Amino acid sequence: MTRATSRESAVFETKANKKGSWNYNGLAAGTWEITASAEGFHSASRECRIYQLQDNPRVELVLEELEQGTNTLAPGLLERADGLAILQKYDEAMALYRQYLEQDPEAVMVMLAIADCLMEKGDLEEAVKHYQIFVDKTSADPRDKALTARAMARMGECFLKQGDRLSAVKYWKASVVLSPIDAEVPFNLGEVLFAERNLEEAARYYRISAEISPGWGEPHYKLGLISMSQENYDLARKSFQKLIEIEPYSALADKAKGIIKELDRLKK
Repeated sequence: MTRATSRESAVFETKANKKGSWNYNGLAAGTWEITASAEGFHSASRECRIYQLQDNPRVELVLEELEQGTNTLAPGLLERADGLAILQKYDEAMALYRQYLEQDPEAVMVMLAIADCLMEKGDLEEAVKHYQIFVDKTSADPRDKALTARAMARMGECFLKQGDRLSAVKYWKASVVLSPIDAEVPFNLGEVLFAERNLEEAARYYRISAEISPGWGEPHYKLGLISMSQENYDLARKSFQKLIEIEPYSALADKAKGIIKELDRLKK
């Protein structure tokens, strides 16, 4: 079973075929969390951006098999917990996740799920503690670096919501260095740095975001604004034109077209 959940809490489900392949054609543009689950396996998830006018990235999820005998102790427990979390019934979901951990104390994906629930319900200090437990468990294994990076990124979100920008920047930077696969993380880092007028470093992270997610226009818009502030109008034009090429019908593209027209007027 595969679920796609948007930040606006829309939920869609589909089933994989016998080879484990699946597709879904009804997702709107935006950021979605893709979660896969199967009886006898730990669930897995990752965030990705969905585009309407560009090819969408292939999302690969690898499910780790439960230890022998574990599944017979708790059939369907994780799937029920995941379903409750998607419905934003976080306390009920965490009760089931913790019930599962009593039977399988080393289930790191369940630890991550609990931390996610805590963050989503606004218990940020407790969420940070649980993410740190997860990072401590996974950081020693290079195979888990994407998961470790995700937990660090979520810690950054928690700190930003608490008003601790320094800690947010610290953990987002660590996440990008460890596993730069989520375009939202360097983009958010760029946003914080941009707000602090640290433009050179902000531009660096916007470029990383654009490289990770070439079908996303907003990083190019922000790069254009930075170039404008530095009076590098030719480079700004290139960034705005790239945005228009990627997302020709978006609201940001309309703004970029207006800026380019103004640049043309000033050139005359």
